[in-house]
Order: sequence, then structure tokens, then C-alpha cells
Amino acid sequence: MFKQSGVFVIEFTTASTTGAAADADALPVATLARNGVDTNVTLAVAKVDTGRYKITGTIPSDYADGDWIAVYVAATIGTIAAKNIAHNGVVASSSLDLDQLIGTDVVVGSVGEALAAARAQGVGKWVINTSAKTITLLYPDNTVFRVLPYTTTSRG
Repeated sequence: MFKQSGVFVIEFTTASTTGAAADADALPVATLARNGVDTNVTLAVAKVDTGRYKITGTIPSDYADGDWIAVYVAATIGTIAAKNIAHNGVVASSSLDLDQLIGTDVVVGSVGEALAAARAQGVGKWVINTSAKTITLLYPDNTVFRVLPYTTTSRG
């Protein structure tokens, strides 16, 4: 998950054709895509160790809840050019761990049942988008499991 104006750090590795850790021929280049479109957001790539790098960047403040972010890397290793997604997820202004909510009186009815079922499927978090009135269920690697619409009612 990414946050508006939030700094993120992502690590990735490179390997030779044998699978052994290997440095890229030159420093890899990272690109941030928003909703499937490459952006000009500046991402810094630094070498950490042999075949290990980290990407540092900041999500712009005007990105909206629910925007889909993909950070991908282009590298050449032993003259072989490669690209791979280093990380992807959604922009969210807030998130809660499902363990904090399942079984409480906050989660009731079909949404509560859906969250319990999602937890059984390995979903680790959920994100509430109040403007779109959706709850996005996320796996631990922040990929989307399901998006659920919701409505609110007053307690009378």
C-alpha cells in the first residue's frame, strides 16, 4: 500500500542466468506507473550489496485513494536486458489490520462475513476509501484480493 505524500523504500535483487546473485551491468532504472501509465516521478536506485538494490521515492500528494501504483525496474545483467515489477499496490489514506476488526461490533453482517472469509484466504489488510465508499481487501504483498462497496447508515 502507498500513501499520499508518503516515502517508500522497495528492495529488489538481480541475478545471473544461473540464478546466482549478480550486479547489473549499470545501475538499474526504476519507473513508477500510476493506473497503468508511466510517470515522471523521480525514483532513486542505490546498490545495497551484490545483486541487491533499493528504490526510494515519494508518492505525490495529488494521487487519490484507489490509484493503482506499480514500480518496475529495468536492468541489464550480462548483456541481457530485463524488466520486472518490483512492487505494486494501491494508494490509500488509511488502512487497518483485519485482526483488529474481525470479531468486533464494528464489522457486522455481510461485510463482516466477507472480511472473515477473506482472512481465511490469506488476506492481511483492508483499505477504506471513503470517497468511493469501497473497502479494498489486500494480500500481505498488497495485491488486491477484492473490492467491496459499502453504504453507511446512522445509528438511531
